[in-house]
Amino acid sequence: MDDNYKKLVDSAYNLHVSGKLEEAKVIYEKLLSFNPNDLDVQNLYAQLSFSTGNYEKAIELFTIIYEKTQLPDILLNLSKVYFSMQNYSKVIELLSGIENKNYSILSFLALAYNKTSKYNEAIDIYLQMVNNKNASFADYLNLSINYSAINDKDNALKYGIEAYKMNEKDVNINLQLASIYDFNGDWENALKHLLNVSEVQQSVDLFYRIGILYKKLKQDALAIDYFNAIVQVEPDNKNALLNIAGIYMNHDKNVSYDIYSKLLEKEPDNINLLQMLYLVCIKMSKFEQALELSYRNAELTDEDESKYVFIADALYGLFRYKEAKEYYEKALQSKNNLKYTKIKLSDIYMDEGNTEKAAELLKPYLDDKNARAHMAFVKCKDRNIEEVRDYMHEHLTRVLDAEERDDAVHDGIYRLNLDKKFGINQDMVMSFKTDGQEVLINKQSTYIKKNFYNKDITGKRILLYSNDGAGDLIMFSRYIHHVTEKASHVILQIPGSFMSLYKY
Repeated sequence: MDDNYKKLVDSAYNLHVSGKLEEAKVIYEKLLSFNPNDLDVQNLYAQLSFSTGNYEKAIELFTIIYEKTQLPDILLNLSKVYFSMQNYSKVIELLSGIENKNYSILSFLALAYNKTSKYNEAIDIYLQMVNNKNASFADYLNLSINYSAINDKDNALKYGIEAYKMNEKDVNINLQLASIYDFNGDWENALKHLLNVSEVQQSVDLFYRIGILYKKLKQDALAIDYFNAIVQVEPDNKNALLNIAGIYMNHDKNVSYDIYSKLLEKEPDNINLLQMLYLVCIKMSKFEQALELSYRNAELTDEDESKYVFIADALYGLFRYKEAKEYYEKALQSKNNLKYTKIKLSDIYMDEGNTEKAAELLKPYLDDKNARAHMAFVKCKDRNIEEVRDYMHEHLTRVLDAEERDDAVHDGIYRLNLDKKFGINQDMVMSFKTDGQEVLINKQSTYIKKNFYNKDITGKRILLYSNDGAGDLIMFSRYIHHVTEKASHVILQIPGSFMSLYKY
């Protein structure tokens, strides 16, 4: 090699490493025209071609060099070209044939197996590297990720923790461990790793995952903080808004109502949004709007059972029991979710006085505590006190332990439901034994509740009174106008402390 040729090679190399690739390319081609068999220039030109995206030229040159040298590193460079072309099968073909694989070849072969979803093969390689003490932080991380891919969460966690010990601040290992702990239901540890991600690397996706974990941990206020942080950056982030609306269903339904309403305005045919708004309306006693939404739902869905139940529930809330009954009966024809429909229908039959039909609907579902409670109401309707006592003894024994039964007694849950809801005009005595002690519920019912559902009260003189606390008194007062519209005279009996409020 003469001095001029050597100077030209050095010049091309210096241009190459300084980023002046086009100028370096011209000189490489000129050099190869002088000496086409110069492997060093071919190698430099191949690497330049690879870095500029000229994969075909890079493959051509690396292949020529490997055929002449049989060097594993050249085959590795050739594999990297195929890897960039996403031809992972070719990478595996090239590298798996090498007998004495060094660390770089093993790492790259494991990545190729991972890309082709051959997770077990990738795991075998990473384990080989771990056992030989050659593994890096990235190898432990990838080993954990591959174990996750085959649902081996124990090993995924084991090697994830090892990687975490090597680099606690790395974003990827914290996200990986958070995913594993989340899958295992260990939400506190999952949250710890997500909160370990530095502020510089935080993102909307990270805030969303943190919000979801706080939600799972029932720390609603903190969950809302993170979802609101997302909305501040992306005001129309649908997932964040839906989670805010879902959480507020248990706190302030007005917020849920506003969010679902605005989202539905943008997507009027989104059946999931429509149904969520419907449910909020039901919970807020906005039955007129719920009924309107239920008709829209019926137009958008082919599921007869759900659309009929939606309509029926709204009609039921509006005291339109005859129409509700028709839709519940239509829902029964679909043969889906029969239990809920039959329980609701049994209520209407009870109000009509048809306890035999109500009991018939409930009998297939007496393994369900809700159905059993409704059956107790049916028995109350028949005024069979002894049978009610025995039935409720069995019901409470099945659904509550001794301590909870005592609480139920003291809270008056069943006492209030049984004698007030159905107006049994005699002593209601239910007894059962807990831990050798007889517990008595003794409630003197001094009135009979008139059942005027579906009955004509036009021209009647009606007494309305409250038998519960202040909250119920105020809440149910909004229904007074339903009575005053029909009755000729309405007397409202309230505690004296409420007189000034009700005069207003």
